[in-house]
Amino acid sequence: MSRFFVCILFLLSSLLPDALLDKFGIERDEKLVENTQNLWCQKGRERWEFEAKYEEMRGELEGVFREMRYLDEVRPRGNEYEYALVHGATLGRVQGRVGYLEGLLRGGVKVKEIVFLSGMRGLLDGEKEVCGKEWESEMVKWVYERSGLPRNVPVVFINAKQKLVGEKLIRPTTSDTIIEWLKLNPHPGQCLAISNQPFVPYQDAVAKNVLPDNFVLETVGEKAGKWTVAVVLDSVAKTLYEEEKD
Repeated sequence: MSRFFVCILFLLSSLLPDALLDKFGIERDEKLVENTQNLWCQKGRERWEFEAKYEEMRGELEGVFREMRYLDEVRPRGNEYEYALVHGATLGRVQGRVGYLEGLLRGGVKVKEIVFLSGMRGLLDGEKEVCGKEWESEMVKWVYERSGLPRNVPVVFINAKQKLVGEKLIRPTTSDTIIEWLKLNPHPGQCLAISNQPFVPYQDAVAKNVLPDNFVLETVGEKAGKWTVAVVLDSVAKTLYEEEKD
């Protein structure tokens, strides 16, 4: 094993406490990322379609997840940013993220531009019933129009397209929406990304892998409300995967 790989393995291992790895019998070796992907990721499923795996371990793992910063609120460290990047999600989560940004701005945080990072995800029936839209990118505009966000701050709406994978069209990912925004050639600056737990670490890692080095990123979000072990573990595994790419 090369010295470089040993260093990468050490950095990745530092993201996972022994208490978590021991529960699943995962070794700190070159298969660390592969094993966490196989055990914790539910590939090909949206989060609302996840099987409720490992829920019997909730009481044992809650403290571990909290220590890893996947459950509690993550607040901004600064007060002034060039961009607020609002990550797309389901309707309820987008409303929560917009509400969280509203609170930050009322509390004195300043941004020069708000960017909604969204795309062509077909809405669920329940979302359509509420907003009357078909696509996530349309829904985020609907949420913005009904929000208390200041109208004197410029707003950009990103609509990333679907991708053809094999013979199937799939929705754009977090990285796709950021790449679409970068096509507009925004000038470098400090970015405050708005997510929510337990997705803050994952979306932070994704964005840092995509943004050029002359953009400075902070990802924040409110604490986890209802959460499941399966969703948190999926987020942990995906974060680890993104960190390995870095």
